[in-house]
Amino acid sequence: DYGLLPSGLLAIVLLTRFAPYDVLRTAYFLIAGLTLLCVFRPTFGIFVSSRALGALLKGLSEVHYPAWVNAHGSREGKTMQLAVLSTVMVVGIFVGYLAGGVARSFGGLRWTYLYGIEAVLMGV
Repeated sequence: DYGLLPSGLLAIVLLTRFAPYDVLRTAYFLIAGLTLLCVFRPTFGIFVSSRALGALLKGLSEVHYPAWVNAHGSREGKTMQLAVLSTVMVVGIFVGYLAGGVARSFGGLRWTYLYGIEAVLMGV
C-alpha cells in the first residue's frame, strides 16, 4: 500500500514528539473535517484528495499506533489498549454497514448523505 510509507514517516515524527492520544484525536477530527468538505463540496478532485489525506491519517491509527503501543506501552496496559483499539475499529465498521443498510432500506440516500453520517460518527 502506497500510503503506509508516508504515514509511517508521519507517525515517527508525530508519535515521538506529541502524546499519542492528542495525535489520534487530531487525526480523527481532521478526517471528519475532510469528509464534511466532501459532503458540502462534492467534486471529484475534493473526493479523491480528501480520501487520500484521510487514508494517510487513518494509517496512524490502524497501523502505526498499535506498533507504538507494542514498543512503548506499559506491560500491564498493552493488551487492554490494543484490545480496545481493535474493538472500536470492528464496532465502527459494523455501525458503518448498519447505517448504510438502514439508509438503503429508506430508498437509498445519496452518497453525500451517507458520507455526512460517516463524518458525524468520526467526530463522535
